[in-house]
Amino acid sequence: MNIVFWGETRQCGTTANLIATVGTMSAICPQKTTCIGKEANTTEGKPEFHFYDGGTGLTERKRRMLWQADLVVVNLREDAACLERYVCADWHLARRTLVLLGSYCGDAEANRAYLERVYRIPREQVIVIPYNNEFHHAMLNKSGRTFAERESLAPANQKNERFVGAFGEAVEFILRTQRQIAAEKERKAYLIREAQTTVQRKGRKKLWNR
Repeated sequence: MNIVFWGETRQCGTTANLIATVGTMSAICPQKTTCIGKEANTTEGKPEFHFYDGGTGLTERKRRMLWQADLVVVNLREDAACLERYVCADWHLARRTLVLLGSYCGDAEANRAYLERVYRIPREQVIVIPYNNEFHHAMLNKSGRTFAERESLAPANQKNERFVGAFGEAVEFILRTQRQIAAEKERKAYLIREAQTTVQRKGRKKLWNR
């Protein structure tokens, strides 16, 4: 499954959210194989989940990348202008999307309820990511994934529990999407088999009637 993290503007936490998601998945789903970007070239076998950092901006190449992805994780700030630009201009950039909404202040107007009320984005498609200072410093020390893995298994405090809990929701969304894609492929394969069987039967019947 190919998952691309992309941000509407800079400072939306795209890379940090990707690292935290992979770390959380590794902790709570150790049986799942994951890789980030070019790691696939050194991983034995094909990983079950392949994560890409799509950065920000939309070139034609990047538009194709986002459209071809199995899931695009859109990273936004709790900023009305950022949200409006995404919904008005870029909402249809992918077939399947999950929105990670960075929460930096408790009284922000552009929250999860705001997205549902104003833009009709379903609540289950939006996850609010609370700011976590410890994770911020871990990212600076290049140990963000380790932090997410450790705190997912045994959060040191309530703040960390809320933080990794949000990424736990993101992982559950990704797993549900994987199951949906598998079901769709199975259904498509079934329809193809049925169509082929029908053609074969008609062909045999035509030969029999000659």
